[in-house]
Amino acid sequence: MFTPDCGYYVPATDVPAGDHRTDLFLIADDHDRLKSRVSQLAGRFAHAERPRSRTRRHISNVRIRGVCGDTLRVTCNFIVHRIRLEVTEAFVGRYEHTLVHRDGTLKIVERRAILDLDALRPHGKISILL
Repeated sequence: MFTPDCGYYVPATDVPAGDHRTDLFLIADDHDRLKSRVSQLAGRFAHAERPRSRTRRHISNVRIRGVCGDTLRVTCNFIVHRIRLEVTEAFVGRYEHTLVHRDGTLKIVERRAILDLDALRPHGKISILL
């Protein structure tokens, strides 16, 4: 679903409007890093995900914020529930997507998952894709 020139970003909770080139981000992946992250999580050596988490995503308030040629800017709210080791955690926030129409389908050029959490506690880390 991502273009080869994509970006996948999760800004720090204290600077949600930050720039991944100058501010500390929890995740700032290009296409190669994103592929590596997915491969690692799917592999046998992702110790933070053994046993593997189960996740459920709830998406709401999807809004088209802008259209320019084949490019769309879309926002929506999310809750990602992560269930692992008898513990359920909720990651709450907003997605900001830049989508482009290519080869008859919409592809993701950029995804920003902006968390509404004050801190990562009690989670401590993000070992899933938001």
